[in-house]
Amino acid sequence: MNRILTPTVLAAGLLAATSPAQQPPHNGPKPVDAGWHALVNATAITQPGTTITDATIVIRNGSIQSIAQGSTPPAGARVWDCAGLTVYAGFVEPYASVSAPPPDPSAPGTHWSPKITPQRHALDGQGLDESARGELRGIGYGAVALAPSGGIFRGTSAIVSTNERGDGEGTRIIRDHIYQAMAFDTGGGGYPRSEMGTMAAMRQGFLDADWYERAQAARADNSALPQPEQADALQALLAQRGLPIVFETRDELQLLRAAKIAAEFGRSAIALGSGLEFRRIDPVVESGLPILVPVDFPDAPDVSTVERSESVSLRDLMTWEQAPTNPARLANRGVDLAFTTHGLSNRSDFIANVRKAVDHGLSEEKALAMLTTAPAKILGVENQVGTIASGKLANLVVVEGDLFDDGTIRGVWVEGNHHEVSRQQIDLNGNWNVSTQLETPVSARLVIDGTSLSLEKGQEAARASKVTRRERHLSFVVDGKILGLEGKVAMNFDAEAGGLFGSGLAPDGTIFTWSAVHDVASPADAHVDIETDERIRQPLNDLALPFGAYGLSDIPAQEDLLLVGGTVWTSSDEHGIIQNGALWIRAGRVAWVGSADSLPDVPGTTRRVDTSGKHITPGIIDCHSHTGISGGGNEGAQSVTSEVRIADVVNPDDIAWYRELAGGLTVINQLHGSANAIGGQNHVVKNRWGSKHPDDLSLRGALPGIKFALGENPKRSENRYPDTRLGVEAIIRDRFVAAQEYDAAWKRYDALNPRQRGSEIPPQRDLELDALAEILRGERLVHSHSYRADEIFMLCRLADEFGFQLGTLQHVLEGYKVADAIKRSARGASTFSDWWGYKVEAYDAIPYNGA
Repeated sequence: MNRILTPTVLAAGLLAATSPAQQPPHNGPKPVDAGWHALVNATAITQPGTTITDATIVIRNGSIQSIAQGSTPPAGARVWDCAGLTVYAGFVEPYASVSAPPPDPSAPGTHWSPKITPQRHALDGQGLDESARGELRGIGYGAVALAPSGGIFRGTSAIVSTNERGDGEGTRIIRDHIYQAMAFDTGGGGYPRSEMGTMAAMRQGFLDADWYERAQAARADNSALPQPEQADALQALLAQRGLPIVFETRDELQLLRAAKIAAEFGRSAIALGSGLEFRRIDPVVESGLPILVPVDFPDAPDVSTVERSESVSLRDLMTWEQAPTNPARLANRGVDLAFTTHGLSNRSDFIANVRKAVDHGLSEEKALAMLTTAPAKILGVENQVGTIASGKLANLVVVEGDLFDDGTIRGVWVEGNHHEVSRQQIDLNGNWNVSTQLETPVSARLVIDGTSLSLEKGQEAARASKVTRRERHLSFVVDGKILGLEGKVAMNFDAEAGGLFGSGLAPDGTIFTWSAVHDVASPADAHVDIETDERIRQPLNDLALPFGAYGLSDIPAQEDLLLVGGTVWTSSDEHGIIQNGALWIRAGRVAWVGSADSLPDVPGTTRRVDTSGKHITPGIIDCHSHTGISGGGNEGAQSVTSEVRIADVVNPDDIAWYRELAGGLTVINQLHGSANAIGGQNHVVKNRWGSKHPDDLSLRGALPGIKFALGENPKRSENRYPDTRLGVEAIIRDRFVAAQEYDAAWKRYDALNPRQRGSEIPPQRDLELDALAEILRGERLVHSHSYRADEIFMLCRLADEFGFQLGTLQHVLEGYKVADAIKRSARGASTFSDWWGYKVEAYDAIPYNGA
């Protein structure tokens, strides 16, 4: 049967649905709102550069309800007197490493490398333990961004509260998935073990994710296509495409490498700095990366003895001296900066080190921004933390004194919860001016001497009895006449930074409040020294480049030169050796060479140099060098590492560049080491001392090459194939066959029409095979470490078999035995002039080899 609702019934139903259930009448004391607080009489720095004096900050339910000057705290809120104290916004830590468990290596979809785990999350493990929370709160932090530790692709982060976790309570997440954490991690064994290997792994990881996206699109059109391996890791990388990457860096060169990788793959990036950015500040600034700046300044070098002082380089001494200027130098150049505690072995040193940065030129306003507003903005949580404003989380730092001078953090509020950090040492002895909130207010003086107390008013005095003292809390009984009351009065107080605050019980049972401040003439205050506000700041002088010995204040400028009168060795059939020669250099190139007697007209702006009695030769070229390679010259974890690039890890600060210039060396072929049958890609540089960016050393237009190695070096590595000379040949042949198939697969795919491509998974980009395919196409030269004639002949036959010409045989100690094969299959050879007999492989070397 249908029920018809009359208006009266309908109204009654609505009331029943919307009205709360009737509660019993309240019986007992008025309930207290434990989350309702008012901080009064404070100096509040709401954001860098904005100060409110006599401020009242009202907190309710973990958020800031209001902040105003001189306002009355709301009735019912717990009042905290902050007279004499300064309140700042809670600090924001942008990067704290936490352990996160690795994915199951046997699970489907897991990446083959344990260093590539982008699917991890900072809260997969225990997150931030209570000890770390306490440490961070103790130095002012209310919000902390957590990042998984270990590996290259490490996973995603979350910003969490530093509040203590109660039983059964999880971590309070302020914002999840803020950034992806990455690092140039070579530890833990396995591939990669070198810095250039980490960069190759990063590239391959991003390429694999892009390929996976294309493969998924093809799978949507053809569900029969197989699911790719490593799917979980690749899916995670795709999902993180919109997140910025925070690259952990160990030095200023790694920061530049991070910027290069980010730009190459169109990713937004942030650098977790090393504190060494000042050593090459121009390209660091030009990279445009925001930097999370550590304050883990180096300890003073040990120069206590002559021997120890000789082991300390000028660069180390200069780094120790200049490291505290790093924040100021970066800030003065307009870099987006935030402080981090990362790298500190003891977080309790953090505030002292921030103050050291201020003493070395960083403004206090900028320092505060680097603790609050800047990290909040970088992390994208500026609408929740970083300033003191209505609606934001009640994260506050309460400081006695100047935070950036000698101030002391007294308390930290995190989401409206108060955490006492340190108690102010208050000397209670002396005279205190008392005000009472009795019906008839009375002013008196409290005199304290240890546990002896008395109240005085004019000529009257009343000595207190039943004095009980517990830390900063005192209670006592005094004759009420001194306050205009009949009978005994029980009184108590707590000592706070702004004075004494207490209550009293009158003889008639009335409860009243009272407060007291130190008498300015009190002996307790007589010892206070008045200090100047002036800070001693170190000047930020310009730094030489490279940083350290023989650094240049200015990079040498190119100029036009005329060298006249010397013997010119042209190394050409046309001119040969010219006595009394002349060489005209214009815009960095040889404009004319010949006899000084037949000089053409040269512009008057050209600088003329008399080279009589001297010899002029082409700049020396070193075709096999390991100078200026950062983070390891061998990627020895695998037999084949053709994906790694020496160009990624050029170190322009290597003192060897300077010494080699002194020896006439102008062009250098930087080669991978000889630990692998197929090593990494070479890099040809033009020797420059004082270059601004590592890439400035690259010789543009040099034909790319790669390092191979034969013999003992590639086969003697433990627990790695190959371990025989036959195996070296086999692995090289195997990889060339793979490169042929790879190249053919790409050609087939490229030949498909667009509709056909949509239903096929494209070949997967493989940086290892890319480089080998370039060899087969004649686009990359092989430079091979070689000693014995049989192996030299073997590599020549392999080149003939696969139809390419070798670049050079390096060392080639027994080349004299197979010179005809080298001439047929290679461009040339590079041999030792005077080094042999140092191992079995070198016993058949002879000094006539070169000839």
